[in-house]
Amino acid sequence: MGLMPEHFRETVCRGLKKKLVRNGYHLETGFVGTPYLCRVLSENGMNSIAYHLLMEKGFPGGLYEVLMGATTIWERWNSVLPDGSISGTTMNSLNHYSYGSITEWMFRDMAGLQPLEEAPGFKRAKIAPKPDYQLQSAKAELNTAAGRYVSEWRILDEGRRLYVRVEVPFDAEAELTLPYSDRTERLTAGTWEFEYEPSERIRKRFDIDSLFAELMEDERAREIVTWDVFGGRVKFPFAEEVQSLRDVLDNPFVAVPTEKQKEIDEKLRAL
Repeated sequence: MGLMPEHFRETVCRGLKKKLVRNGYHLETGFVGTPYLCRVLSENGMNSIAYHLLMEKGFPGGLYEVLMGATTIWERWNSVLPDGSISGTTMNSLNHYSYGSITEWMFRDMAGLQPLEEAPGFKRAKIAPKPDYQLQSAKAELNTAAGRYVSEWRILDEGRRLYVRVEVPFDAEAELTLPYSDRTERLTAGTWEFEYEPSERIRKRFDIDSLFAELMEDERAREIVTWDVFGGRVKFPFAEEVQSLRDVLDNPFVAVPTEKQKEIDEKLRAL
């Protein structure tokens, strides 16, 4: 929200990421925080975490109520309990607007459709989609006072190529920022298609802030952790008590030096 001096932004973002990791990417936000959380993440270099929150199946998470059979948005993350019973909490609506706010992030960030204040009614628009490996494609259509905008993307060839398609309505224009690229296109009315090789392969990435359980599920990452941290041991007595690899590295019984931590981080990022 711009409430801190700009030189503190990196520190604040790092603190937010650390808190989310410690929660195992489970949400603890309510009416006030939820509408802003994913947008802040996508705008500050943590786009994959925003997608993770959307796709989280466990409670509390974005897909929990979907997998519980919900056809409406609940007022609370646990309006219906895992056993199918209604939560005994008061003020518990099963048809509420609150967490449906994730849709704004899907339009503004996932699809990248954003209005410009200097051009009311979407006479001009900014389109800056933010794809992520956790979804292979997305398409959004938005009817505005100026007409219908469409933003679509598809990840191709296991993340080695990217397809972007945009529709701009009659007598309108848009500024398109192509994701994973330094290209910006000025678009007039019509349909525009782009297929290109992104600046980096769109895939799952690891670092020392990754969830420890996720690292153990990936063969290559598990090998790095097993040998570089534990010298080949396979079982760790405290594995269920940690969230991220950083928690492990900072554990006094492990105490991996800072330089060694940087080396492990670089190896994981290179996978």
